[in-house]
Formats: sequence, structure tokens, C-alpha cells
Amino acid sequence: MAGFKKQFHFTETGDLYPFMLEILSEIEERTGETIFNRIRGSSRFILIELLTNAIKHTNGTISVICLEIDGSNVTISRSDSGQRFLVERPDHVIYSDDMATLYGKPLTDDKLVFNVVDHDLTRPPLVEHLSEHYGLTIITKASDEFTYAYDPAAGTNTFSARIKLG
Repeated sequence: MAGFKKQFHFTETGDLYPFMLEILSEIEERTGETIFNRIRGSSRFILIELLTNAIKHTNGTISVICLEIDGSNVTISRSDSGQRFLVERPDHVIYSDDMATLYGKPLTDDKLVFNVVDHDLTRPPLVEHLSEHYGLTIITKASDEFTYAYDPAAGTNTFSARIKLG
């Protein structure tokens, strides 16, 4: 499978569902039906959450969705010039609920990787415990690697989710 890269532009006033379908169609065309059927659910969860976060957090700026496909991975990234996502210390808890805890582990001053630790459920999760950043937990669980990077020179945030094809 030859390398492929394409950018899509999304605004908070855009219609999320047809935009997501356009990108999913591109993934299916580039990976083939067998692989796509295996990664469709993860790809859909990642896209829904990245686009929802674009609507919620970019303050009306355009988000660039970048789709990259090579022989090993599908990578879906969202870049914008919204507010910087800050993590203050190693293994910082970003989100926690009855089901899991989401950590952000800094790789550099401007890049971090997300990690989820599941909890043993002793009771059903409480809806009131689902708060901001739950979507980041969904993306982390749906991908093989989920990272955030900030480019201080350009003032851009980039969230990237990678799904292994093999």
C-alpha cells in the first residue's frame, strides 16, 4: 500500500456526519474492504470525538483534519489554533470516572501521549461522573497511540490518533 496523505478543512458550523463519512470513505478506498471492516469502528469513534472537540474548543477557527495511510498505520490528526492543552506534570490525570482514568504523559515540553487505565467496575458507571475530556478517553481507547503536540511558533495544537493495520 503506497503512502497517502490528504487534508480536510472543518469549521464548527460544518455538518459533522457527512464530513465523517467522507473521511471514512477515503479510508475504505485506500485500505480495502477487509482491513476497513476491522478498523471502521475505531476510525468512526476517533473522527466523531476529534470533530466534536473541534466544535467545542476551537472558538470558530478552522480545524485541519489530516488523514495519513501507509502500509502499517492509519493516522487521523486534527490541528487548530485554539487554546493550548496543558499538562503540568508527568502522569497527570486528565480525566477520571468510574470506568477509567486518562493520563497525559509529557514526551517533551510541547508533546504528550495519552494513556488509559481501566478500573474494575463494582457498580454501573454514574452518568454524572462523565465530564469534560471523556472524548479523549474514547479516542485513546479506540487508537493504538494518541498524542498531542503544540507548535509554539505557529500556535497550533495537533491531536493525532494512530491505528495499526496489522
